[in-house]
Amino acid sequence: MIDKSLLIRLFSCFVLLSFITVIIVKNKEEESLNTALFKEKQNLKKSYSHSFKRLKNKVDLIFFNNLHDENIYTAFINKNKKKLFSYLKNDFFYLKSHGLKQLSFYTKENKLFFKMNKNIDSNSLDLIPFSLRKKELDFYELLKQNNVISFTKPIFNKELDFIGSLKLEFSLNSLIKDISEHSDFNTFFLLSKKSFNSEHFNKFLLNKNYFISSDNFTLKRYSLKNLKDIKKSYKHNIELDMKNKEEFSFIYSSSKVLNAAFFIPIKNINSYTDVYLFAFINKEKTIYNQISNNYFWILILVHFIYLFILFLIYKYFRMKKLKNSVSKKYEDLLLSIDKYVVMVHTDTKGIITYVSQAFCNICGYSKEELINRNINILRHPDVSPKFYEALWKQLHEKGYWEGEIKNLDKFANSYWVKGSIVSKYDSNNRLIGYISIRVSTTNSKQLKKINNLLKEDLSNKLNEIKMKDKDLLDNTKVALMSKVLDAVAHQWKTPISNISINLANLKGKIRTKEINKKDIYILSENIEKELKTLSISLNEFKSFFPKNSYGDKYDINNVIEEAVSSLKEDISRLNTTVSLSSKENLLCYGIHNEFKHIFINLLKYSLNKVEVHKIKNPTIDISVIEDNNEIIIKYCDNISVENRVIKKIFNEEYIKNFSQEDINIYITKLLIEKSGASVWFEKNNNGLVFYIKLVSEDRRKKER
Repeated sequence: MIDKSLLIRLFSCFVLLSFITVIIVKNKEEESLNTALFKEKQNLKKSYSHSFKRLKNKVDLIFFNNLHDENIYTAFINKNKKKLFSYLKNDFFYLKSHGLKQLSFYTKENKLFFKMNKNIDSNSLDLIPFSLRKKELDFYELLKQNNVISFTKPIFNKELDFIGSLKLEFSLNSLIKDISEHSDFNTFFLLSKKSFNSEHFNKFLLNKNYFISSDNFTLKRYSLKNLKDIKKSYKHNIELDMKNKEEFSFIYSSSKVLNAAFFIPIKNINSYTDVYLFAFINKEKTIYNQISNNYFWILILVHFIYLFILFLIYKYFRMKKLKNSVSKKYEDLLLSIDKYVVMVHTDTKGIITYVSQAFCNICGYSKEELINRNINILRHPDVSPKFYEALWKQLHEKGYWEGEIKNLDKFANSYWVKGSIVSKYDSNNRLIGYISIRVSTTNSKQLKKINNLLKEDLSNKLNEIKMKDKDLLDNTKVALMSKVLDAVAHQWKTPISNISINLANLKGKIRTKEINKKDIYILSENIEKELKTLSISLNEFKSFFPKNSYGDKYDINNVIEEAVSSLKEDISRLNTTVSLSSKENLLCYGIHNEFKHIFINLLKYSLNKVEVHKIKNPTIDISVIEDNNEIIIKYCDNISVENRVIKKIFNEEYIKNFSQEDINIYITKLLIEKSGASVWFEKNNNGLVFYIKLVSEDRRKKER
């Protein structure tokens, strides 16, 4: 049976360990994800820094290779715009293919003197502090037409006097392209301005105070779905963090894939423009998913290990409990063996090494008295030494012996044991002794002796009983005859009395000589009638005690039909309906005539009541039921009669007061009981119901 308490404790332990493990693993997972996120952010910064340096190096190359020319400087000093344009025209259109948007010259007063691309308005240099004008500068600008990054180079003459500034403006897309080429980041620049309105820029979805370029290059990489996933995943306020110029990054989930988003503020010389580098990773397989999957499988593995350990613990306690149970059963078994099994162990020389308590109880010795003593201590002097020689010989040859031995107990009393002796071997299959298991047969031998004596005595008693039983049977018949004679005596008295009266009348008339032929004829008829009644009674009485009281086998339905047929005239005269309900071939054992007489008496009793009480539409229903090898006959009529009348009829104390019909019913009762059957009656609303339970067993077999 499973230990529910142990299972509950182990399950509780598993739940607790699982809860703690989930917390620890989730913390470790978060640490690993944050570490990976930090590394990605550092990579983004490095990528941006390297791309910016490459752009700045490009600016230096352009400045020294293409713009650091004496003719250009002379035209700028002489303020000759046409010559300046002619000198710069070819180089400018070539440099535009490398991301250059604008090339502008400023006077030493920081006033715009000349710009190559007239479609782009660029005057932000006026806002640069005077102390910074003679230095190389780079800053981001948000223009009406485009967002650019500007590089300013101071111009000096041969005497190294400051004569003005050269401003080179590059598209931010060129910088973004360079970052994308050297990394997996999808990068955007977000710029903020207090007053800004241009059709070339869109408000940033995650922060409406910042703008993002609406050019085709940006729109192709700009995904609203990703931005919505990013916004949904970030637990803080993006607008507030960007307003505080904070650098932040986080992991977001898009289509069940973990990616990273980064917001890095960019230092800019222009205080009125805030620049953020916004980047996100959008790949189907990322390191974050790998980390998450690894920790998921770690969690599964740890839970599996927990389950395995708990299973081992459960098995350990179950085995321990089972071991204790087996040990307890083994101890109980050993105690039972010691208490009830007659067992003795000896070595090869017959020295006793172990005895059970049951053995001690038979022989009278204690265990201490028998251990280390020879088994010969129990030998009986009546047993021949040759018996033991044959015993040991069979043990040595076959390894076992079976038989019965007569022994001597501690108090010199003889006792018999029946058992077997088998060889005992060690782990190396070497003979080390013998084991004998015995059963005491002393009691059975004594019982056998007593049984023989009892058999003899019982045989004598049975012969006496048979003689007495025959006498008893005869006495029973005599008693029954006495009852029947008492019952029919009254039945005989009436016709005999009537005959005596008629004879007295005859004598009287003979004396007075008043007799005539008519009187003689009437008297003769009366006497004949009474003699006929007496003859019928005598004929019925003759069948009460046949030679074989068990009778023969008969069909119940046939007997009932014969009884009904014998009273057919009376039944028809009284307009009585008699019905029989029964299965076919219902056989019973007894006297055929007795059973027929029983039913004739019952039918006569009912018909007499019909005639006396003038019953209209009388019915007699007879049902025969077979149940569990018993046959019950239900005799029912609709003729009302008082219960007390039947009770008196069934009681022999009232036999002297019986009418002729009552005598017939009483005789019927005696006949039923004589056959070994039983009868009882009950009164219902319609009339009287008799129940007769017949003997359905062939008692002749028992007699044979």
